[in-house]
Amino acid sequence: MPRGEPAARVLCSSLKWEELEEATMTAKTASVHASVARHSRGMASALARSLRSRLTPRHKVWLNWDGVFLMCPRSLHFLAAVETAGSIRAAGEAVGWSYRTCLNRLRQMERVLGRRMLATTRGGPVGGGARLTLEAHELVGMFTRWQREVDRLTQLAFRRMVKR
Repeated sequence: MPRGEPAARVLCSSLKWEELEEATMTAKTASVHASVARHSRGMASALARSLRSRLTPRHKVWLNWDGVFLMCPRSLHFLAAVETAGSIRAAGEAVGWSYRTCLNRLRQMERVLGRRMLATTRGGPVGGGARLTLEAHELVGMFTRWQREVDRLTQLAFRRMVKR
């Protein structure tokens, strides 16, 4: 054997040195993975139980209209609060928005859709108020159903993944 040459290089002259190193690393990696799998089989079920009991999947959904942001879950809550409370100010308080933010969000939705979201009447505390338009009712209903279905499918997918 020539001086300074590793034994593997002399014995495996048909392989390039890089290929031999790569094959050795792949074999070592596979060996480590197999060893970890053998030792952690009992732990896997305990870990899976812990994950199932402690992790909760979450997601955020929103709607775009022709690529422009239209509404998110908080917008949905705001519109539902307008319907319940009967005023923009009370709905804003319910979702934690200032009156100005409420008006800005409404203007943005109306600008994007090209339709009114609320039918309002002036009159202040004595006779004013706001209610959803027919289009807004339809949008709220569709968003609510879609969000509920996304949540159902997210929970289902998460349960499948944690079982693995």
